[in-house]
Amino acid sequence: MLIGLLLTGVTSLVVQSMQFSAIYKNDMLGGLLAQEGIELVRFQRDTNRLQGNNNWLEGLTNPPAPCWPQECIAKINPVDGVVTFSRCVGLCANANNGEMYLWQDTATGIYAHQKGAPGWVQTPFRRLIQVQDISNGSVKAARVTVTVQWKGRYGDDEIVVRDILTDWQ
Repeated sequence: MLIGLLLTGVTSLVVQSMQFSAIYKNDMLGGLLAQEGIELVRFQRDTNRLQGNNNWLEGLTNPPAPCWPQECIAKINPVDGVVTFSRCVGLCANANNGEMYLWQDTATGIYAHQKGAPGWVQTPFRRLIQVQDISNGSVKAARVTVTVQWKGRYGDDEIVVRDILTDWQ
């Protein structure tokens, strides 16, 4: 009987620790996906400048302004790495829309917006990006806000990461 009680207690601790591990895994992964969103915007800024484009926020805030004032999603082409930002009008309003979720490539582990692509599975994560041009005079700057949302064990969870990017030329 004593051994039975001891094993029950140990089993309970193992189960709880596995549940907390899953929660912390999603929290950490959500934070990393949010930081990746910032890096995707930074990549777009750098690509614009390296290609000699005078508009450092091309493809982000200029008409048709995919990432301001509404949010956008970043689609990464897994073959050539090209990033395109798409407006969320209509897409973002429907939380059940599979296109809003990040999908994971089962072969490489890469996360991207690849709804229905062969070998990709839907994850619980949604990543929304917003880029606001906050330039003031000669100082060119943009506020980037990335929100990653998912359904957690105790309801909806989200991580919001913000950064200020400047034009480096």
